[in-house]
Amino acid sequence: TSPQLQGHHGRCEYRIDPDNVNAGLLQVLRYFVSEFRDVPDDAIEIKKLTGGVTNALYRLSSPSRVQERRGEIPVVIRLYGHKTEDFIDRNREVLIQQAACDLGVGPRLYGVYANGCVYGFIPGRPCDPKDLADPNISQHIARAIARWHRIDVKLPKEEGEGGHDRSSPVLWHSLHKFYRMVAKAAKEPNQPAKNKIADFKYSVEDLDKEVDAIKAVVTKLGSPILFCHNDLLAYNILIDDSANTVDFIDYEYASYNYRGYDIGNHFAEYAGFECDYSRYPDEAHQRRFIRTYLEAMAEPTGAGAGSSAGVTEGAVTQLYVEANLFALASSLCWGMWALVQSQSSSIDFDYYDYARLRIDHYFQNKERFMNLMSKL
Repeated sequence: TSPQLQGHHGRCEYRIDPDNVNAGLLQVLRYFVSEFRDVPDDAIEIKKLTGGVTNALYRLSSPSRVQERRGEIPVVIRLYGHKTEDFIDRNREVLIQQAACDLGVGPRLYGVYANGCVYGFIPGRPCDPKDLADPNISQHIARAIARWHRIDVKLPKEEGEGGHDRSSPVLWHSLHKFYRMVAKAAKEPNQPAKNKIADFKYSVEDLDKEVDAIKAVVTKLGSPILFCHNDLLAYNILIDDSANTVDFIDYEYASYNYRGYDIGNHFAEYAGFECDYSRYPDEAHQRRFIRTYLEAMAEPTGAGAGSSAGVTEGAVTQLYVEANLFALASSLCWGMWALVQSQSSSIDFDYYDYARLRIDHYFQNKERFMNLMSKL
C-alpha cells in the first residue's frame, strides 16, 4: 500500500485531490480492496455515476481481472461534497452504513478515507422520477421502506444532535440547523453574486416562522418515530429488473425520524430535481402505496407480500394525512438545505433555483395540506 495511506480498521487519513481525482481513486481502491492491489491502472475501469447532488460517486471495476460479487465488487468510491461535513455527521453515516450491511439491506462497507468512503456496488438501474409512479415499482418501494422502518440501529447520542433513537426525531434538528446556517450565510460579506440570500424570494424571518408553523401542526399527528432513510429521491432507489427488487443507496441522512416524513418526502420526490409537481402522486396512488407499506409492516419479517386483513381504512387515512403534512416539512427542509449548498457547493447544479422551487411548493400547498387534518 502507498505510504501516504496510513490507517487502520477501515479508516485512513488520505485525502483525494479534487484536481487529480482518478489517481486518488486508484490509491484508495487498492488500500481498501485487496483484490485490486496487483491490478494495473489500465485494467481498472472508472465510471462517474450520475444523480448525486451532495457528493460525487465513482464505480470502479476490472471485469478481466476481478470477479464481480453482488454488493461487494464492483466498488463505489464516494467523494464528499465541499463543506458537506458542516451538516452531515460522517461518523454516524459510517455506523449506519455498517449496520445496513450487517442487516442485509445495504452493500459491504470497505472503509472511510479523509474526504469519502468506499463500499460495494449494488446492481440495478437508478430510478428516474417518472418510474416512481409505476404501480409495480411503487409497491416494491413501499415494502422496502417497511424493511428499513423495522431496523433497530444503536446510534451514539451527541450533544445538540437529534435522530439517535425513537425518542428523538432528526427532523427538528435538521430544520433548525439549516435555518441557522442560512441565517449565518446571509451575513457573510462574500456571497456568490447570483445567489445572494438577501435577494432570495423568501426572507430568513419568513423561513424561521414557517419552521415553527409546521412543527405546531405535525407534532399533533402522533407519527411513530422509526429508523428512516430520509432521502428517498429517485436516484437513491435502484431497480434490479431481473430480480424484480429495489434497493436503497446513500445513507448519509438516515436516522430516527417520523415515518410520515420518510413517506411524504418520497412522495415529494416524484417531482424530481426539476420540481415538476404535476407528478406529485394523487390520493388513490398514495393510498395504494400506504396500504402496501402497512401490510409489509404487519408481516412477521416486514419483507413479505403482507396481509390486507389487519390494515384498516382509518390506518391508511392516518398515514395519508401524515405523509402530505410531512411533505410540506420536507420541502421546507430541502429548500433551506439547497440555499446553504448554493453558497459553497462545487457541484454543477442550480441549488438557488431549486431552493426557490421547493419553498414555493411549501407555500402553494400549505393551506390545502393542513386542511387534511379534518380527515382525522
